[in-house]
Amino acid sequence: MVEVDLQADSTKKPFRLLIHDFDFGNGRLTLHNYRKSPVKTTSEEELDLTHLEAFDINIAIDSFAMSEMVFTGNLKQLSATETTGFVLENLSAPEVRITSRKTELNGVNLTTPYSHIQDTIIFKYRDFKSFRDFENKVNMDLKFEKSRVALRDVIAFIPKLKKNKFFVDNADEVIRLDGKIKGRVNNLRGEDLKLLIGEKTIIEGDFNSRDLANKGNESLNLDLKRLKTDVWTLRQLVPSFNPPDNFNRLGNINFTGRFDGFFVDFVAYGGLRTDLGSATMDMRLDLKDGRDGAKYTGNLNLVDFDLKTWTGNEELGNITVTSKISEGFGMSASTARAKIDANVDSFTFRNYNYHDFKMDGQLTQNLFDGNFIIKDENIDLSFDGSVDFRDTVPVFDFQAKINTLNLDDLNLIKQDFGITGEMDLNIRDINISNLEGNAKFRNLVFQKNGTEEYEIDTLSFYSIFGTEGQRIKLNSSAFKSIGHLTSLIPFYAILNGKNKVPEISIDGRLNRDTVEFEIGVVGERGTYDRFNIGGKVFFEDGGFNISLSNDSLVVFGEKWEIIENNYLQLGKKILETENLTLTNQNRIVSIEDINKKGIHMKLENFNTGFIDSIWNYKQMDFAGKYSIDLTTPDIYNLGNINALVKSDTFWVNGD
Repeated sequence: MVEVDLQADSTKKPFRLLIHDFDFGNGRLTLHNYRKSPVKTTSEEELDLTHLEAFDINIAIDSFAMSEMVFTGNLKQLSATETTGFVLENLSAPEVRITSRKTELNGVNLTTPYSHIQDTIIFKYRDFKSFRDFENKVNMDLKFEKSRVALRDVIAFIPKLKKNKFFVDNADEVIRLDGKIKGRVNNLRGEDLKLLIGEKTIIEGDFNSRDLANKGNESLNLDLKRLKTDVWTLRQLVPSFNPPDNFNRLGNINFTGRFDGFFVDFVAYGGLRTDLGSATMDMRLDLKDGRDGAKYTGNLNLVDFDLKTWTGNEELGNITVTSKISEGFGMSASTARAKIDANVDSFTFRNYNYHDFKMDGQLTQNLFDGNFIIKDENIDLSFDGSVDFRDTVPVFDFQAKINTLNLDDLNLIKQDFGITGEMDLNIRDINISNLEGNAKFRNLVFQKNGTEEYEIDTLSFYSIFGTEGQRIKLNSSAFKSIGHLTSLIPFYAILNGKNKVPEISIDGRLNRDTVEFEIGVVGERGTYDRFNIGGKVFFEDGGFNISLSNDSLVVFGEKWEIIENNYLQLGKKILETENLTLTNQNRIVSIEDINKKGIHMKLENFNTGFIDSIWNYKQMDFAGKYSIDLTTPDIYNLGNINALVKSDTFWVNGD
């Protein structure tokens, strides 16, 4: 029924149209806006609002009214199919009001093959021409209750979102939605939202966005009361978010806080709970150049975080740390670097829990340059400098002071062993044949088994390369011991006979496969008059050849002579000697090989009083002469050893 009320003059009511029931079925609509778009430029599969061709249109309206360009009514049914394949299965709204500035649909129930939206849809605009630029000129006020929104349907109505990587990558996702969305597409905000994406991602909170349809300029501000997801899902949802694979080990993620910025350049602030531990953060992350070129800075705190699972290193445990990160770059193991100022409350390594650890410096996968201090019951030390493994040749340049270092309690070694002292290193490489630089150690104390203690005032080392090859020199000051020297220097008594080893110097020159060496021990006159021996070592075919120099050959404080062109060669099952005879007055020490496998050694005309020079035991005084003749046919099979000792006289304490 149509009721028309026409008025004859302007003083009476305006034109009004009423339709109680309106039904339209199996209709067709063709609309081409050639003024805005003279030619259809979109593909046949893409919905173009300026070139529409719809069929199978069905409309049912009740109580339709029109007056002064205001349309109201009860939309009972609207369904249609567009030639691109978009299907509107049904749109109904018991309260519809359309004016030149506003469209309201209350009690909406909209269904497509992929979406189901219900509650309220309101569009505000300056005039109907605003729909030509929907993203920028139509203001939306949408309320959702138990709705499902397919992103492919959103893209269908807003084609410019095809330039947005998030929408393109997730076009097949369906978002279950409750809450309010207001504003224009390129200036959108959400209030009291609850989104469920897939089976694992829940988002609750508010948001503001800008330029979602302008590629490269999309920005988003999220105030999250709750974000529950996992890294695998985030990889699918967030464009350019592609962290290293170990991020997957975080498992379930729960975040409360804020994200502010662009999709590839944002600030994250809040609290994070994962399967590996908890974290709080205030970080900026710039992903414009991908993960290898990522930039980041801010504060990151970890609470009881499982480093063993995170890194795959079985020797690590949990860590609790407060850190400030600056100049961060790269998220892969090969590119990551950052300046870190960290306070470590607890950290587990090899089942030992470290406490009170402070670190400040530049950190990469293979470089630390800075300082750290740790004060713990079993480790108390300070470090300042760098350890660099970035190149094939490692570089060490640091100073360290060790107040306490109990290696066994830290589960670093199995023996009871502790170290204190100071060190200053500036060296390249750890291979002795390539090592270059210098090192100095001061006030070193080694403790073993709780009863043995060894002290070195200073120990210095340097290695340089010149025209003659590599030169290596080692100097040590007086060496003291408390307890029983059983393994560190087993023959200390030969050098001094006291519970103290004097200064030792080792000087060497390395040229390809030959080492020239000189070893000296300072005597009472402050020179190397206690022990001094030099010569050359030549390495070949898995063995070596050693020859001794006759210059300044001193053994036990006495000058000895040795025949020139001497050598001792040891190799694979081979022993060979030549001119290996030492003399001191009438005393002789000679070593000869037996068939290049065995050895024949002689000591002639030695005085047993020599024992007193190496064993300082006043209760016993030795005197007398002796000779020793020792042979074995095969040094590699010591089953047959013959020794003959001759002594004309032998006295102990004069008897």
